[in-house]
Amino acid sequence: MIEKNPEALPFTAEEVERAKVKQKNGYDKIVDDPVDLVANLAEADALGDWRLFYIERDRIAAVSPADVLRVARTYLKTSNRTLGIFEPTPAPDVAEIPATGELGPVVSAYQGRGAKESGEAFDTDPLAIEKRVARTALGNGMQLAFLTKRTKGQSVNGTMILRMGDAKSLTDEKTIAQLTAAMLTRGTTHRSRQQIADELDTLDSKLSISSQGAAVVVQFETRRDKLAALLDLIEDCLKNPVFPESELATLKIQIAQGINASRTEPQPIASEAFRRYDNPYPKGDLRYRETFDESLAALSVATLADLKAFHARFYGASHGQLGLVGDFDATAVEASLATALGNWTSSAPYARVDAEYRASPAHREVLMTPGKANAFFIGGVALPLRDDNPDFEAVLAGEHILGGSTLKSRLGDRLRQKDGLSYGTGAQLQTSSHVANSMLLVYAIFAPQNQSRVETDVHEEVARLLKDGITDTELADAKSGILQASAIERADDGALAGLLAGQLELGRTLTFTADQEARLKALDVAGVNAALRKYIDTAHAVEIFAGDFKDAKP
Repeated sequence: MIEKNPEALPFTAEEVERAKVKQKNGYDKIVDDPVDLVANLAEADALGDWRLFYIERDRIAAVSPADVLRVARTYLKTSNRTLGIFEPTPAPDVAEIPATGELGPVVSAYQGRGAKESGEAFDTDPLAIEKRVARTALGNGMQLAFLTKRTKGQSVNGTMILRMGDAKSLTDEKTIAQLTAAMLTRGTTHRSRQQIADELDTLDSKLSISSQGAAVVVQFETRRDKLAALLDLIEDCLKNPVFPESELATLKIQIAQGINASRTEPQPIASEAFRRYDNPYPKGDLRYRETFDESLAALSVATLADLKAFHARFYGASHGQLGLVGDFDATAVEASLATALGNWTSSAPYARVDAEYRASPAHREVLMTPGKANAFFIGGVALPLRDDNPDFEAVLAGEHILGGSTLKSRLGDRLRQKDGLSYGTGAQLQTSSHVANSMLLVYAIFAPQNQSRVETDVHEEVARLLKDGITDTELADAKSGILQASAIERADDGALAGLLAGQLELGRTLTFTADQEARLKALDVAGVNAALRKYIDTAHAVEIFAGDFKDAKP
């Protein structure tokens, strides 16, 4: 606890400022989110007056190190702490909280700060958005898609995708690729991990970098006046990582803990078995699905030298895309990117690595996870379908009706509403934009004793969908739900930036999206039923159950 000696355990100005920046960023995020803001103002109003929310914010901004130390000495008393072993004292020195005074003098003179930029009314129609998108490329081939608009708080969202390698060069490199991406924000030649974190707080910005197959995905959020500084930070992380040995050791421990935690959980066990079944690719191939033990083994032998070699060989922006949406100066950003990334190229050739369609033999497997209260089911069938196929929208509508809209769906109505068997159930259509290889998935979370009933319900609902087809009402609801979800996604600047970046590689624009939605609107019941029967072949269904099935047949 805090010592009484005034020279002991001082709070430095740097520590206090760091905490204040985090608090400020939290308040800014609340103010920018109407739902969150209303909830917090209501909470403050319940305490006496809605202006207390802003008063608390302003008082935090004015806190000094001396204030923190004074309050710590007043309230953080030894007798107030909680220990693993409690030994009561006969006369504890309990801190007494003073009574709250009248609120009138506190709030009567309150003056709010200036209002933030509210942003514009944004039209989410694909063709309306397309008219505003500017596309270009840097000298090394990196593609850019910019959409400038007025946003609340002058926010800017971006997604950068760096594509690298091919099937041959990435053999045995999956774990190294994942570790390399995860280490990029843990120290560079110019910044330590703490300095990177502090700078993100100072810039009131978010940044994540991850490995996704043969690509590194950089997602970020900032404000107009902080964008240049954030792009400088991103450049440093991407181009100048130092891969501190202590950070790699910590990262490997964290990943290993996650893998070990998954080894006994029904959902990851079932999902791993599902992805591994009939996987035709050899061990080491980017498309091969490792066992938990294989993942741990690959993690254990990864070295700093491996990460440095991977970065030197594969990293570069020549096969990259960037989607940027928000309040920014497009000319200035393009010039900055040209300087930072325009000459950064990868020495390794690039070619997409895609898994081809495969009609697997039917398979059913029951896996035991002793002592687990919940069980998990995942089933699916591969479809020879790409998202530009004329039948794609019909299959998408069928997936929505079967379980894509979760509770308000055939699976939701049957397993949850009617029979009360599942805590969560639904369907998902995983599609490819590159090869005719998609997957229709069905899942359910349930009590282990209900396994046979869940299996029966799922089989009957899928069979009924294919035999009896859908109704006009279901199709109308599916169209409305899918279109509404797509519009909401385009209204999210982060999601829209990701969509623009992804379309660059495909050579698509939002005209493609508009054409998809037009085909969806034109669907009729007969067309949907025909497409479902054409593509969904339950003779090739793979079903995996994982749970504590004491009486189930393996």
